[in-house]
Amino acid sequence: MSDAAAPIIGLNIRKEANGKSARIGLLPRGARITVKNRGEKWAQIDRILEGQIAPVRPGEAVDPAAAQGWVFLSELDPGPKAPLTLDQVVIPEKPIPVSAGALLGHVGEYQQYVDAQPRAKRGWRQMVHIETFAGNDLPVFVKTARKYASLLPPNTGSMFLIDKGAKLKLPVAHDTTWPADTRLVQGKDGAIGPWAKIQKAGLVVMDREALGAYSSKSKRYAKAPDAEWTGWFVGPADTDRTLDEKLAKKLNYKRREMRMPQGDAVWVERAALVSCGADGMKVWKKFPLRLDGPDAGGEAAFARVMTRAELEKNPQADRVVDADGKPWWRVSVRSQNAGKIHVGWVCESGMPKVGWQSPWAWPGFDWVEEGQIQPVDMLSASLVNMGALRADEVTDYKMRADKVDKSALVKKLYEQLDTDKSGYLSKAELRTAMEQPLMAQAMSRMIAKYESEWGGSDAKWDALDPLMLGGQPEWSAEKLRIKHLRWWDKVQPKVPGFPVSPEVYHIHPIALLNNFYSPLGEANAAATDGGATSKSGKHWHGRFLQSAKVADLKSPFREGASSFIAAMKAGGIDVIINTTLRPPQRSYLMYYAREVVQGLAPGKVPKFVPQNGDEPVNIDWEHLDANGKPDLDAAKKGARAMDQAYAAAGAIGKPYSSNHNGGEAIDMKFDPPWGIGKTVKNASGVSVAITSKRDLQEVGATYKVYHWTYHGPKNKVDEPHWSKTGN
Repeated sequence: MSDAAAPIIGLNIRKEANGKSARIGLLPRGARITVKNRGEKWAQIDRILEGQIAPVRPGEAVDPAAAQGWVFLSELDPGPKAPLTLDQVVIPEKPIPVSAGALLGHVGEYQQYVDAQPRAKRGWRQMVHIETFAGNDLPVFVKTARKYASLLPPNTGSMFLIDKGAKLKLPVAHDTTWPADTRLVQGKDGAIGPWAKIQKAGLVVMDREALGAYSSKSKRYAKAPDAEWTGWFVGPADTDRTLDEKLAKKLNYKRREMRMPQGDAVWVERAALVSCGADGMKVWKKFPLRLDGPDAGGEAAFARVMTRAELEKNPQADRVVDADGKPWWRVSVRSQNAGKIHVGWVCESGMPKVGWQSPWAWPGFDWVEEGQIQPVDMLSASLVNMGALRADEVTDYKMRADKVDKSALVKKLYEQLDTDKSGYLSKAELRTAMEQPLMAQAMSRMIAKYESEWGGSDAKWDALDPLMLGGQPEWSAEKLRIKHLRWWDKVQPKVPGFPVSPEVYHIHPIALLNNFYSPLGEANAAATDGGATSKSGKHWHGRFLQSAKVADLKSPFREGASSFIAAMKAGGIDVIINTTLRPPQRSYLMYYAREVVQGLAPGKVPKFVPQNGDEPVNIDWEHLDANGKPDLDAAKKGARAMDQAYAAAGAIGKPYSSNHNGGEAIDMKFDPPWGIGKTVKNASGVSVAITSKRDLQEVGATYKVYHWTYHGPKNKVDEPHWSKTGN
């Protein structure tokens, strides 16, 4: 018994141009063909370039007519187009739209001169060459952008800048030492950072009914939020106790042993709470990191720029929030002191030369202009610095070498790379620079103006002729290669706005992208001005982040909300806060994403109009292609993804109309739902039994915190929403 032939997977070849015509062959997967008589849906095979036509059924002969059969166009993948010309720069008559993920080409192999030698050991050096440059209007553009950024609210933006000259901080010395066996109760600090907030504690036995609701996560009771339960169930006598919950229920033990805080809160090293040595634990009366604390070494030699996502990737031991709620991060900078690396702490606000900036401030970018440095000058400088010249040759080359060494660009490079200040960059210094990310980032944000290698005249290369001596034949061939590579004069007349002169400002492409590009789906992205226009989609959820802190509310609504929440917690109600302050940009994105989902045409969404110096929202609701044509399906999917990501439970206020934008609204939920079954004191101190939603709403109203439905029925539902007006 023989095995059945394996089925062939391929594209049907039809006798005629319709789906009901007889199949006369199969075009296997991976085959390549050219076609003729191309219609709207069908085309006739012209030639078989790769592969071989297979029979419809295994084992049968192939119908000869299949070589000229018909195939369905939508089932074919387009092949690469033949180039119009070779070894030339081609400028398309019309811009070619490129979709994300589209294949533009393959990274080639970089060949050095030694590779051309007869005995060269060849190896793969795959490399792609990308340049980003701009003409003389770039400084004006950056100056205008920085002026715009200076008008934005202070210390906002998505880029965290530690500028040149900034000083990192170290913790201050501890105030005293407590014995290792000191009884403590730990405060609520999020368990982040090297220090914990604590208080001395005494043991107190309390009735269970007086403690309110219990949270197993925090081991705390609602009516005694600052005290910790030790785990002991206590009976009628203080000596009647057990750690066994089942036994406690059986014996009807109705009291709990609590660790009650005493005295002022202080700070200790978190590690000491786990394992404290015989010398005891170091204690700080105030938070150890302070703006007036000791410096961690010298000033930063050059700027360091980080996104919030980069900062949040730091280990928990390198992130902390101080007693005032300000975040601190432990970072490293390169010092001006012989290139040493200093590690210390920076605060998000209040420190000189440190803080958040908009990408439009171009943080960390610096300028340098090379001037009229020619290749012959650079080669002369190299020969002089390497000591490769005879004594009688030094004078001839020294003037050109000095021209290079005194140029702005070289001075800037030596300032950062020449750590021993010898005036010459050694191999060790170059290797060290390449291995240090801090140095790499600083170098990448240097915008240098010099003549592009793709332009210029032959004269600057001809000037090297006298230095080539016996290498003249090879040098002549190299000059010819350079001549063929130069394309500036061919491209410039054909591209509107292209710089006339090849002396342009060069920008590191990765640094440019890093400054303006926010990775899609970055959950911790800071509020941003939106950067370049970006299509609607889930990634917008990570921009213009809202707050869930009561402290961010506006007075007097803040005080009313705080008192209302405290009253509910004292009554045994757990309060879960979702939103307090919401940027108007986020309200705009949330509102119109929902509107598009519910039927509004993406092209009808109005542009966000900033007020009071607010940052813009550069969103493309229509998903326009390179020709300005909208993609309705993609636009609806993008809006739906946004709406799902925001997950708004009810109605959404328009930008600048929502009380959330002014810090006068709060979204919150309760456990038990609506506090039913609990008793809460109103603003007059009267205890109110909560038997319905309305009961809790009326208690909130006494604190001037009004629920969405308090003033009457609404057309829309927004159950979590409370505000100064109810809207």
